[in-house]
Amino acid sequence: MAIGLELLLNSSGQNQLNAYGSGVRTIPMVRIGMSLYRGSGLLQNDCLFYLSQMKLTTDSIGLSYLERFEMANESSDKLERTMGDSSCSKRLLLISRRVLPALGNAIGKDLESIAALEVSSTAMAVQQYRLKNNNQFPRKMKDLVPDFLKSIPENPFTGSPIQFRIRRDTGFVVYSVGMDLKDNQGISRAVKKKTVRSSNREYDLTFTLNW
Repeated sequence: MAIGLELLLNSSGQNQLNAYGSGVRTIPMVRIGMSLYRGSGLLQNDCLFYLSQMKLTTDSIGLSYLERFEMANESSDKLERTMGDSSCSKRLLLISRRVLPALGNAIGKDLESIAALEVSSTAMAVQQYRLKNNNQFPRKMKDLVPDFLKSIPENPFTGSPIQFRIRRDTGFVVYSVGMDLKDNQGISRAVKKKTVRSSNREYDLTFTLNW
């Protein structure tokens, strides 16, 4: 992202950008368009807004998982409101409009990966407990500490404990609340896709063991 911004801000980068395209005929149009965008001051406004949003993202790195997700949501809401502004200067945030929407989603995906790791390690601990206790499941997550887990893992989206459910005669599922921040009773993304046509976030991050 920073490289793309540098290309637009520097004159040498402008030449590289102008030389990039599907054919020679597009180059003059790109040059003219970027010159007008720069000369009108819109490029500067765009870059300032872009950098302000990027700073929020970098500032969130030192925060807890939950705080990072909350900041990402706030940033996404601000971006949506700004993009919906009827003023010309807001509607023509060409760089920000193309790049920034992916930032909030990237943080959510990062937390999903962290949740998947926590869920997987917890599921392995449940299975170890079961094998060492005559196929009996732990009654509560605390039963796994300290022999199988150092502490009860928390899901990164809400800070609440990772959930564990026994599925009668079929196995068990360990899961974390996902980006919708709701307990969907261990419904996985794969199952949700089969039952709901529209793509939404109403699923959990799961590890299921069937037998």
